[in-house]
Amino acid sequence: MSPLLSVVRAIFQSREMVIFGVLILEILAFAAIDARHPGEAHFVSVDALLGAAQGVSLIGIAAVGTSLVIISGGIDLSPGAVYGLCGVVFMLAMVHHVPPLAAALLAGGAGLIFGLVNGSAVAFCRIPPFIATLGTLGIARGLAYLLTNGEELPSADLPLPDSGSRLLDVLDTHFFKQAGQIGITLGFVTMVALAALFTVWLQWTRAGRYVMAVGGSEEVARFAGVRVGATKLMVYVIASGLAAVTGLFYVSRYDGINSGVGPGDELNIIAAAVVGGVSLAGGKGSPAGAVIGAVIIKVLNDGLVFNEVPQAGAQIAVGIFIICAVLIDRLLQTVRGRAAARAPRRQQNGSQ
Repeated sequence: MSPLLSVVRAIFQSREMVIFGVLILEILAFAAIDARHPGEAHFVSVDALLGAAQGVSLIGIAAVGTSLVIISGGIDLSPGAVYGLCGVVFMLAMVHHVPPLAAALLAGGAGLIFGLVNGSAVAFCRIPPFIATLGTLGIARGLAYLLTNGEELPSADLPLPDSGSRLLDVLDTHFFKQAGQIGITLGFVTMVALAALFTVWLQWTRAGRYVMAVGGSEEVARFAGVRVGATKLMVYVIASGLAAVTGLFYVSRYDGINSGVGPGDELNIIAAAVVGGVSLAGGKGSPAGAVIGAVIIKVLNDGLVFNEVPQAGAQIAVGIFIICAVLIDRLLQTVRGRAAARAPRRQQNGSQ
């Protein structure tokens, strides 16, 4: 088997293929709705789908990191606030004439610090992940407000230098752009690359397998020699680091940021992972599935709004979709558990 085919098979396993099939069915359903309105603008078009792809990267990149945390058996409520704070640090540094690359490194460092705090609190202080990350959510949100004083950046008093504008243009690069189309953004390409990288990392590296083992059973993993604390710390650092990357792409897309950006998006980020097949019980799922889940939610929301469903109705539909995804996951776990319990009995009966 060629190395490329091995990588593809590692990324698209049975669970991810099912989720991808749900995305295709969703698009076909909206195409069928379009067919009932000939002569009108259609949602299922290259331009509309590229627009959805452009927006989904702001959730999908953070969802890659959050999926690793959930697979390890934890939860992270802070990625939205962290990416907002990192975006503020990035922009604030540039308007104060810090070199753009150094500003990006400062933003990344801020994200890694929050990852260290989250991971240390959970792994070594034994604070429940929900409580620890809820606390850092509030800290990140408060720091973003203090740094901006609640104002938009850049502003008339703090304009963005030309060097900063050039970096934002690079981060907002669009590939395969044609007349009337936005093309594929660098943020989307980065999201797909990160999802593929960390999915392969989970399955083909010792550290990745440790993450799966800790999520499957922390006690068993510890008896097997896995450094559980270090593994937990690692996934929280990765998650916050990717949240920082999301902050950079947010600033590049909107050419600015304010302290209100980020908080609230953690629910969409977690929802993307859950819809993408990442089990809240830990030990199952992949970053690739989380990204597909992010696309499913984005297409569902955009498609409903396009078809004149009020935003509130679209949010209700997305909420129902998430609950159904969790129920289906629990049902599959129950079925697999019963099948696993029956297997030894069948072997015992066969030996007799």
